[in-house]
Amino acid sequence: AEIDYSEKLHELEKKLKEEEQFLQWIRKLLASEWFRQKASPEVVRVKEKKKEEVEEKILKIKEEIAAI
Repeated sequence: AEIDYSEKLHELEKKLKEEEQFLQWIRKLLASEWFRQKASPEVVRVKEKKKEEVEEKILKIKEEIAAI
């Protein structure tokens, strides 16, 4: 079966946009003094780990896009 590269590219770009929006949100949250004061250290650690995971996902998506 032939791969539809334009559709694959469109899917990846959509996924990239969603992940970048989520990353932007999590960065704002972590930059919030209010959040850091109110949240437990464990919650902050979980959000920081999630931020790193999303950053890695974004890199992988960008690599996939570059390979198309």
